Amino acid sequence: MFWVEFWPQLIATLIGLCLSIPITFSAAFIGVWGALLLDRRQENLQRLEDKKEAEKRKRRILDSLNSELDYNLFQLIIWDKRESGDFEAGSLGVKLRNETWRAFSEGGELEWIKSTKILWFLSDAYRRIRMVQEFSERHYNLTNFGQTGESSRGVSNYYKLEWIL
Repeated sequence: MFWVEFWPQLIATLIGLCLSIPITFSAAFIGVWGALLLDRRQENLQRLEDKKEAEKRKRRILDSLNSELDYNLFQLIIWDKRESGDFEAGSLGVKLRNETWRAFSEGGELEWIKSTKILWFLSDAYRRIRMVQEFSERHYNLTNFGQTGESSRGVSNYYKLEWIL
């Protein structure tokens, strides 16, 4: 009697094991695979969001610098078209701005601009602005206080400013 009940029970147990183990592993695999897919999708969405944020920052930085450079260009055009004596070269440097550039460069905000060409053109433009400011200050000191700078040997500041521009 024991053997009559033993064999059917053993066969049922083995069939249950053979079917349940692969099903359990399949369900676990599907669960892990689904979690990995969900993680990957969330990472892609986060990357896309970070990219959009970086583009917004870059656009705000470039717009601010563009506004400052437009203002400087406007001041230089006014200076170039002035009547002689109306607008002294010594006051030109005071009218030019570079505060936004300094704030962004010292604050590390320029890291959002990945293009080396754009960075080169921006740094060159602001280098020229600093040169105009420096020559303007030297001209002011020379005309108002009689102090000569080392770069004012016999060449008019007007021509120096024209060369920079």
